[in-house]
Amino acid sequence: MRSTKGKINKAYAFILVHIFISCISLYLDIGNVYAYSYSEGIVICSSGKVRSDASAQSSVVFCVSKDEKITITDEKKAKDGTLWYQVELNGLKGYIRSDLVKKGAAVSTGTEQTKKTEEVKNEATAATDQQTQASQSGTSQNTDAVIKGTNVIIRTEAKRTSDVRCTLGTGHAVKVEAKVTGEDGKTWYEISFSKNEYFYKGFVREDFLSVNGTAGSSSKPTTQTVRTATGTIKGSHINVRKSVGTESEVVSTVENNFVVTIDGATPDQSGKNWYLVSYTSDGTTLKGYIREDFIDVQVQTSEVPLNPAKAVETGTIKGEGVRIRTTPSLTSNVSWTLPSGSSVQVIGYEDSEERKWCKVAFTANNEPMTGYICADFMEIKKDETKSPQEGNQAKDQSSLTNTVATVKGKNINLRKEPVSGEVILVLNEGQVAAVAEERKLEDGTVWYQIKFSLNGEEKEGYVKSDYLELQEIKTEKMSVAAVDKNRSGAIQGININVRKEPVTGEIVCNLSTGHTVTVTGDQTGSDGKKWYAVAFILNSEPKEGFINADYLTVEEMTASVNGADDGYMKGSIKGEAVRVRESAVNGTVMVQLSIDYPVAIIGETAGSDGYKWYQISFYYGGLTKTGYVRSDFVTITQTSSDGKVSEAEFEQTIASFPESYKASLRDLHAKYMNWKFEAVDTGLDWNDVVAAETAVGKNLIASNSIASWKSTDVRAYDYNTGTWYGFDGKSWVAASPEIIKFYLDPRNFLDDSGIFQFETLDAREYHNEAGVSGVLNSTFMSDTYLDTDGATRSYATTFVEAGAANGISPYHLAARCLQEQGTLGLSASISGTVNGAQNLFNYFNIGAFAANGNSAVMNGLIYAAGTDENYLRPWNSRYRSIMGSAKYVSERYVKKGQNTLYFQKFNVVNSENGIYTHQYMSNIQAASAEAARMKRAYSDLNAPLVFKIPVYKNMPDIKCQKPDSETEPNSYLSSLSVEGYTIAPKFYGDIEQYYLEVEPHVNEVTINATPATASASVWGTGTTSIHNGPNIITISCKAPNGEIRNYTLIVFRKES
Repeated sequence: MRSTKGKINKAYAFILVHIFISCISLYLDIGNVYAYSYSEGIVICSSGKVRSDASAQSSVVFCVSKDEKITITDEKKAKDGTLWYQVELNGLKGYIRSDLVKKGAAVSTGTEQTKKTEEVKNEATAATDQQTQASQSGTSQNTDAVIKGTNVIIRTEAKRTSDVRCTLGTGHAVKVEAKVTGEDGKTWYEISFSKNEYFYKGFVREDFLSVNGTAGSSSKPTTQTVRTATGTIKGSHINVRKSVGTESEVVSTVENNFVVTIDGATPDQSGKNWYLVSYTSDGTTLKGYIREDFIDVQVQTSEVPLNPAKAVETGTIKGEGVRIRTTPSLTSNVSWTLPSGSSVQVIGYEDSEERKWCKVAFTANNEPMTGYICADFMEIKKDETKSPQEGNQAKDQSSLTNTVATVKGKNINLRKEPVSGEVILVLNEGQVAAVAEERKLEDGTVWYQIKFSLNGEEKEGYVKSDYLELQEIKTEKMSVAAVDKNRSGAIQGININVRKEPVTGEIVCNLSTGHTVTVTGDQTGSDGKKWYAVAFILNSEPKEGFINADYLTVEEMTASVNGADDGYMKGSIKGEAVRVRESAVNGTVMVQLSIDYPVAIIGETAGSDGYKWYQISFYYGGLTKTGYVRSDFVTITQTSSDGKVSEAEFEQTIASFPESYKASLRDLHAKYMNWKFEAVDTGLDWNDVVAAETAVGKNLIASNSIASWKSTDVRAYDYNTGTWYGFDGKSWVAASPEIIKFYLDPRNFLDDSGIFQFETLDAREYHNEAGVSGVLNSTFMSDTYLDTDGATRSYATTFVEAGAANGISPYHLAARCLQEQGTLGLSASISGTVNGAQNLFNYFNIGAFAANGNSAVMNGLIYAAGTDENYLRPWNSRYRSIMGSAKYVSERYVKKGQNTLYFQKFNVVNSENGIYTHQYMSNIQAASAEAARMKRAYSDLNAPLVFKIPVYKNMPDIKCQKPDSETEPNSYLSSLSVEGYTIAPKFYGDIEQYYLEVEPHVNEVTINATPATASASVWGTGTTSIHNGPNIITISCKAPNGEIRNYTLIVFRKES
């Protein structure tokens, strides 16, 4: 028997070993382990939490809803034996209990692995060289298409409001699956691609995709293979540094999923690699270093033309900040902007959208680029052998005495000597100077020596003629008695002296840029210069004195800028960068005027293009000019010299508004006859806007608001505890769709207070220091402040100066600052005493949000400490903080079309930065609250205010109502149990069905349940009799607002 038993044991052992080897063979193939087979999952519970680990105690990463599809990438058993799935959705990963998901068919995971760091380093370093060396192999890639543009959004559906799948960078190879027409009427491609070792499908609009033709048809090589490395950022607010190492200066920050180009890699002392990256932000190319653990790297192969097209002509840019587009279309992606006078090579032409387009080649940041420019912004020179400047005739030196120059373009160098002289400073568009000398060089280029005053200092230097607009002026000496009427003037400079008498008189006070004065006369001082006699208001007190004419811009005596004195019709420009021509239709472009620029209509003519053209008069660059503009780009604001608009004229001005707006607008017009209302046709569907703006977390409300104002989405509200999740700190929670729709509907604010959230935020002639003082009255900024440089300045004067310097309403700046800092100004953001951030100030809370373990205040002060002269950073004085922030708001919002409080809260107009993104504030009530402060600026509400009010397609007939319910909606239980037994699965408030098996002798069970909200009611609990087989018991929970949730307990009693 022992012998037999031993044989049996050996047989069992052999079988077990054989089974073990067979099992191993299922997972091994010649030493390689197969990965977990990915599969599709469908959420089967009403809502589920995806956690950081396979445990109910781990943190929640994100939430999913019933019927939502997720990818199952792995599985794991918890300590209690519960099976959890590792899942992924939109780039987020985590664990969810297996009983909450229905497992489906297997899906592809993509097999291409990310290259190792050293390989990427070599590829990235070699990429630039490969772009300039033609490959003689003649090979071409097999993929269907490549991405055009930086951080191109790939969406789940062919519409701009659908969810974002991910972003891809320039050159990322994709496969085209289908071509469809999107909801916007444009062509979209369904594409498939790999990214970060995963396989995706999604939709992209055609203008962001370069679809390749059939390769290999030509025997002669026409392309070269170029390998480029790109990286995708991992994490929020990742620092880009000036050099390798965490001690290096921060250049900027980038966000999760942002795509950058990798130009090389360098290890630090610890052996970690730092990637040298480049990317475009707000039209500017930036470079810096990011550590390897914050970036996913991909190496792409693409084909580029072997021989670039030869230039057939040379062109010079006309206009400021002219946009270079990826395709010949006004709606295509902007790849670069060029200043006036930039030279480009024209390599082709295309007709598109009833316009002529030039395909151009140029160099940016030492890299060759191509793109499309509308021909209207190009001056073409046929002869390539001539330099762009050749043919400019130099002026006779003697004729320069009465010549002034106005700078054209941004960031124009002022040099000590022409061409290569030391740069004295950088000038911006509009700087006016006297011309002292002309130099014509051997290469034919012309340089002018110019002189001017800046911040109280005399400046002189040389500027290339391409960047100057010259104009002769007449200088007539004028005595005080010769002035027949008062004129307005504006200070130009910082802390300009106002004296009791010209030249050496006692100093009355100092004024700075933008402060307006009334010129009552002028005379020649003992220094030989003109001095203006002026009267003005400072800190609510009338004052008078004399100012050197060099520091004052004065309107001309005979100028009738707006037609106020001559009976001409008044108008304002409708549109951005509208061209004013010397003659109708084909005349040379004189200047470009932007939206709401005031003009006087002095004549009209029928153009050869079939349009009516207005001859207009306007004030520009300190001079009155005349020109022609097409009538459909002008809005008539006054038809007679008395300034009154008839009822018929008013009805015509509001004709483009829906009927549901008009009654309120008529009421406002009856009270304020000078107000002008403009309908802004967003072209957006109301339902799409609502869907986008009600995304959880996009708009917030104070946590102490009533229940109906707070979202009850499972991602915003914890039904198990009856509490709301905090967003951007515990004081803010997600706003409910109902309150969002109320604030989103413009019709709710067409009254004499709410209307100010639609007031245009551009600088206006009626803005003044008294109005700013009205906004600041009874607040911490109602008086002066002592700055870090020892100077005492007025807040009101500073805001006026900031507004004038940046073309933005000083009333808006003052109101925005109060919105951020409160009326008492007790925020640490402007105290200057925060430990580690002493003497740093952030009045507008730019960059102030809680992240990376820092408070919002600290991150805002870290931003203030950065170096960026464009925005006057570091903000180590109160003055620099206000002035720099004003420029930031102006350039990034107002001048991008977000020129009302409403448009800054809800971005439905600025497609360049992304509709529904780039929204200044998340507080749903911010625009309305700030509007009330804006109203305080006007002592005379009959000023000619302009309001831009959005209009949407398919708006509801009745305006959206403000919710007022204070009762909570929570009908969840926080606990459910049976005395003496354990139910399955483990209780969670969002799971509504449970099971229990008992022995045959059990005749009754006792059920206990507790509501998540104390004021909710529960029934179905207590002792219940049971019988053999299944017993279905319902336990109900009724929320305070009347909603009822039913839980089902199935008790199965075994047969005896």
